[in-house]
Amino acid sequence: MTYRKRMLVLSIIDSLLLLGSWMFALYLIYGELLPQSLSVTDVAVAGLFIITSYFFLVISKSYKTLWKYAGVHELIRVFKAVAAAVILYAAELLLFMRAIDDCVKKAHESNRLALATIGSTARHNNPSFIIGPARESQTFVVCFYIVAEREHVKAICEYADGKVDYIFIDAEAKNAEAGDFLTVAKACVLQSEIKAYKGNDITSLACDLLINELVPELKQKKVSIIGAGILGSKLALTLAERGADVYISRGNHCASFECHSSKVQHRADIQ
Repeated sequence: MTYRKRMLVLSIIDSLLLLGSWMFALYLIYGELLPQSLSVTDVAVAGLFIITSYFFLVISKSYKTLWKYAGVHELIRVFKAVAAAVILYAAELLLFMRAIDDCVKKAHESNRLALATIGSTARHNNPSFIIGPARESQTFVVCFYIVAEREHVKAICEYADGKVDYIFIDAEAKNAEAGDFLTVAKACVLQSEIKAYKGNDITSLACDLLINELVPELKQKKVSIIGAGILGSKLALTLAERGADVYISRGNHCASFECHSSKVQHRADIQ
């Protein structure tokens, strides 16, 4: 058998073994519900796990010595390759597990509610997984995450289910996968209660309430907003509906426009 054929056979065997171990791990979690619980994301992650493991097996030169008598050096190479692949996958899991555990512990010690909040972002240059600072009030302790992938939502929800009282999911479709976050959460959360929220709407409302306390009367007053993203646009419309003449522009000066109260009033009359 030629070297290329050997490599092909070994790659297929290792891929089947890795896939089998992955499916067995999912079976231990879901049991007989595995066929109904298996999603496209699970298959994609399994493929990523296989590719990562195979990559480390190749760079560790495990295949070059596999056809010789196995010794301690070969076992060490295989161990290093598998350990590196597992560590990369487990690093993020350990981070969010610790955040949830700390949140639950602090909430129980002070007899408060434990919450987990999963938000999303429209910025493509942001990391796909961010752990925000813990937040507290007189009635709750919350751990906060900003994610970009469905798999992160599923992993957080599965671990937090039953540990926290409420799981809040950002319902705004800010990127390609964010629109499915609520569906993913409902499919894997059985004990905790799920609540949907819209982060930009909440922030816009908080800004409006603060401005209303500081400047109750906005009619015919000029307001300038720098930043024409989702939040800036919603706040501009809210202030224009209160009678302000709003001037909104992007931070990079690529575009700017005005939002006058008269235009909002005219549109309201038409509706």
